[in-house]
Amino acid sequence: MSLQNLSDERLIADTKMWNEKEEYCTRQFLRHINEVNRRRLFCDDKTGSLFKYIRKNFNKSDSETSRRILAAKTLRLVPNADKALAKKQVTLTNLAEVSNLVDGIKSNKKKNEILDSIVGKTQTQTRELVEKLTGKKRATRSKTRAHSDGSLRIHLTLVGQMAKDYEFIKE
Repeated sequence: MSLQNLSDERLIADTKMWNEKEEYCTRQFLRHINEVNRRRLFCDDKTGSLFKYIRKNFNKSDSETSRRILAAKTLRLVPNADKALAKKQVTLTNLAEVSNLVDGIKSNKKKNEILDSIVGKTQTQTRELVEKLTGKKRATRSKTRAHSDGSLRIHLTLVGQMAKDYEFIKE
């Protein structure tokens, strides 16, 4: 059946259903990543790393692969993370953002406190929290895209004085 033939109500209901299935499948995929990693099965595949194994076998982009590996690590390290993800209190991206932060912490209570602090937060808010807790600013890179007409689109992030200077120049 074509999606064009569905009623508006049915299309909305089906879209919600598929979203829930996708979220469930993603959580299962993260659990499986952890088990593949625990058993080091990527070594049998001769890829040499979990990252290369996922890229090769599951056709994920570099960013999708990194995000899933880091989120899976957080699920493994933080006792309440899986439940929070299932309840849609946190996102996959935010779990990835705090992965390296919780990795060095021994106390499950402290790990769960960090998890609680990202509940309902955006990616930017979570990144800022991680930067505050670690005292390290995450490097951002500019993105460029060449267009067929010879123009170049540039996306970059300005912080601090550079952002203020830009606003001054723009005005």
